[in-house]
Amino acid sequence: MIILILIIVIAVLAIRYFQVAKRTLNEDEFEKEVRRAAGQYRTASRIIHCDYCGGRINPARDRVCPSCGASYRTDSETCRGPDADAVRSDAEDYVRRKKEEVKANTAGIRRTLVTLIGIVVILLAVSVIVTVVMNVTGRRRHSSPPAPSSVNEYSWEDYVPVDYKIKGSGLLFNGSNLEVFIEEIYSDADYEEDYRARFRVINRNPDAVYLDFYCLGINGILPSTPLIITYDSYAPGETVFYEDISYYGKYENMPFEEIHSLQFGDFHVMDEHYSTIFSSGDPVTVNTTASEPAEAFEPEGTVIYSKNSVDILFAESYEPYEGRTEHLVWIKNGSGLTWRLNAEEYLGTVTKTVYEIDGRIIPEDCILEARLSSAKQYEEGFEDDGSMRAVFSFTCLDDPEQSFSTGYLDFEASGP
Repeated sequence: MIILILIIVIAVLAIRYFQVAKRTLNEDEFEKEVRRAAGQYRTASRIIHCDYCGGRINPARDRVCPSCGASYRTDSETCRGPDADAVRSDAEDYVRRKKEEVKANTAGIRRTLVTLIGIVVILLAVSVIVTVVMNVTGRRRHSSPPAPSSVNEYSWEDYVPVDYKIKGSGLLFNGSNLEVFIEEIYSDADYEEDYRARFRVINRNPDAVYLDFYCLGINGILPSTPLIITYDSYAPGETVFYEDISYYGKYENMPFEEIHSLQFGDFHVMDEHYSTIFSSGDPVTVNTTASEPAEAFEPEGTVIYSKNSVDILFAESYEPYEGRTEHLVWIKNGSGLTWRLNAEEYLGTVTKTVYEIDGRIIPEDCILEARLSSAKQYEEGFEDDGSMRAVFSFTCLDDPEQSFSTGYLDFEASGP
């Protein structure tokens, strides 16, 4: 935009330059202007003074002195007339001054034009250099792995393979000439609840592509925030990288001795210009050879809504610190269908999207942990009375006709 504006200004100035330059006089034109000016000076020089009263007389206009009425025919000035050399000299000086003014104006416009053209050339050169550097940098970035090449990135880490393995091929995604596998799980020798997984991406496209996907949960339990949110570019060929899938601190009073399943979802593939090539919300569950627990996890709480075998349980309200009230809600999917959840919370006169869980996928036979907070003091219209209502909308990815919405649920009125 700046370059376009500068080009328009340059065009206007160029037109102005040629208009002014046309007024620059050559020798013949200079002589014509001198003669024309001399004629004007000669007329102006015919002003004489009355010999009787001293008044000014213009012979071209006055027949007698306009002051006293005396005749000036015998006046010595009338007889002598204007000095031709003086008139010529005055005319030359006048035309020469005008010529210098035109030269100065032309030079000023020319300097401005040169400056603006230089600025445009510099801007264009910088744009080309930046584009080349970005392309080179992009190619370098795409040619290297997006994550550490070793499971133990730092010297203090001590991740070792777990005793159980991934069942089957570990294929998570296959589409758009791209395959994604999970190959092995590692646990921290010091903190057994910290896990890391090795992934392999095979890109059969001629160019690098961007990929992002989520690890939704472990053993069918989905925390409020996904365990993995990975987003990076992958060069043609194979890329191995490692990601943390720790659930430490994600769940309370829910120890997992082993990972017997992992839930993944929301795969998005984009080209280098960030245009979507493929998008899928279908969840994928990867099982391991670990033994499933004898008893399935059952969340505690009061069922405040139930439809289509989807139960919403209100577990508790608590105050993690003064001025903030949080509500723990479990959403249990026993429908055998896959849902995408959208959530809004209502505080006083404020309605806000619950970004932590909005858009989350809930695969079949999974339980989503939802934590909502009534601490929204920064929102206009907030009423700090500790109450909060929320509405949950469920879109069925398998059968859209099964979709439904809860309407607003009052946690205070429905509390356990």
